[in-house]
Amino acid sequence: MSVVTILVFVERERCMVCDKPRLLLVDDETVNLALLAGLLDEAGYLTECVSSGEQAWSMLQNSKNKFQAVLLDRCMPDIDGVEILKRLKKDPVLKFLPVIMQTAKNQDDDILEGLEAGAHYYITKPFEHSLLLAVVNSAIEVSQWHESLEKRVQDSTNVLGFLKSGTFHFKTLVEGENLISVLAKSCPNSSQLVTGLSELMVNAIEHGNLEITYDEKTQLLKDNTLQEEIIRRQALADNKNKHVTLSFQRKPEKIIFTIQDCGKGFEWETYLTMDPSRAFDTHGRGIAMAKAMSFDELTYEDNGATVVACVNLDERED
Repeated sequence: MSVVTILVFVERERCMVCDKPRLLLVDDETVNLALLAGLLDEAGYLTECVSSGEQAWSMLQNSKNKFQAVLLDRCMPDIDGVEILKRLKKDPVLKFLPVIMQTAKNQDDDILEGLEAGAHYYITKPFEHSLLLAVVNSAIEVSQWHESLEKRVQDSTNVLGFLKSGTFHFKTLVEGENLISVLAKSCPNSSQLVTGLSELMVNAIEHGNLEITYDEKTQLLKDNTLQEEIIRRQALADNKNKHVTLSFQRKPEKIIFTIQDCGKGFEWETYLTMDPSRAFDTHGRGIAMAKAMSFDELTYEDNGATVVACVNLDERED
């Protein structure tokens, strides 16, 4: 084997390792850490383990773009999981990092406290291996989606920086992502805004225009067939002409986004806040996360077929 061949092989191996999602595992019980690391390493993830909240926070602060998700123990002797969540939520870079809270506490009040602090997912000890892998996979997909949106915003040209108002129409998720990337670029805090707009856009297409129910999406995600079902439904005669309308209005004190789909609406009230009954599901928290992290105001109209989201300009910096 030549030196060139060896170098190519080594580089290829290095790239394959770099492409693997990296997880931070935090638990003060070494047995639990070893169990988690072994299971996730076998599933193809790269893991780094720490046994205290202080270590976890230090590592996250010093390596803000290193991890795609965090598995966080709730109860630890120094800094507990809820406190770490609160710190993450205040950090503009780390606030969208998916956190999976692992805990033996499964009461609604305990779960709600973690969700309100910023946990994206919950698993209870002892956990089922299949459920853990499903939740981790969902968290990684959310992280990669957010990273791709941020990159799209960074690559966009601020062609709408002086836009005062406008109305746009789109039919597909790709068209919607392209549009909101350009719109977000013209606004303050574009990286956190694009995530919130994306969540609202996805809801308008999937649940509004295509009428995919919550239970149906749960099963489609489990079967890894959601994208195929979206394409199939968009091709149906009843859906071919359905679109989403996004209106943009810039006022001196705030920017207003209005998103309207062609659906019948939904019971939006239950999705504006984190609901403990959905804490163990692999989806269902996007609207609440958008309300908490991306917008200053978020309200639904027309039985849920229209959503109005506002960003206050007087409290944000360019």
